[in-house]
Amino acid sequence: SVIEKAASDNQAFNAALYTRLAAGKAAGKNLFFSGYSVSSAFAMLQAGARGQTAADIASALRFSLGDAELHPAMNKIALELESRAEAGGAGSDGKGFRLAMNNSFWGEKTTSWVPAYLDTLAVHYGSGINLVDFREDPEAAREKINAWTEAKTEERIKELLPPASIRSSTRFVLVNTVYFNAAWLEEFAAASMPFTGLDGATSPVDAIRNTSTDFKYAETEEAQVVAIPYEGRKLEMAVVVPRSLADFEAGLDGAKLDGLLAAPTPQNVAP
Repeated sequence: SVIEKAASDNQAFNAALYTRLAAGKAAGKNLFFSGYSVSSAFAMLQAGARGQTAADIASALRFSLGDAELHPAMNKIALELESRAEAGGAGSDGKGFRLAMNNSFWGEKTTSWVPAYLDTLAVHYGSGINLVDFREDPEAAREKINAWTEAKTEERIKELLPPASIRSSTRFVLVNTVYFNAAWLEEFAAASMPFTGLDGATSPVDAIRNTSTDFKYAETEEAQVVAIPYEGRKLEMAVVVPRSLADFEAGLDGAKLDGLLAAPTPQNVAP
């Protein structure tokens, strides 16, 4: 289906983006990003692009679907993900399970926007146009965008756009936010365990441990994979532990990622 194709394309983009970001990551630093969020924002941009610009976006983001299929597919993926929250469940803070994805379009108020483009944003990305005064008051526009982002992420992201990032020459800003808060199906207990770093050195670290749940687990020639369910069993976190990180990263692509995520089966992974 087109939804499966869009999801597969996003997986290929995730792998490519990870490879690029990991190569430039400083030693000792962690890497965290949402490829889906990047894809959503650029899909909104793709809807308004034409010619070589549109082709370059599609190539970089791995979009293989045309506009007539891509945007409805992105909409259906978002609706499917958000429907997981409608089933209820607990959040990690006791306030209930939350999975919210929001898009917004911020446009210069003196610019004329193509109605068909705005219709695509509204119908498939749930985003109406927010008219702001980039030309005369870019700082006020920046503060409005940051306030919207802070509200949609329950105050987790307070300054998406740093000072001086918006100028009088700015004509539009596209924003995608993803907020996720869920409790584990079964809580973990605090523990102190040995951790082995990339240099082979082992040291004790504060950790969490769970031996009572039959997780989904798999071992391949390249990695160990475990899928940990969240409360309600609507979503799970997949953890991939490569046997050799360098070799794994060198050969990472969407197909490998798809295969690893499909491999785990229910079994007890307790030592």
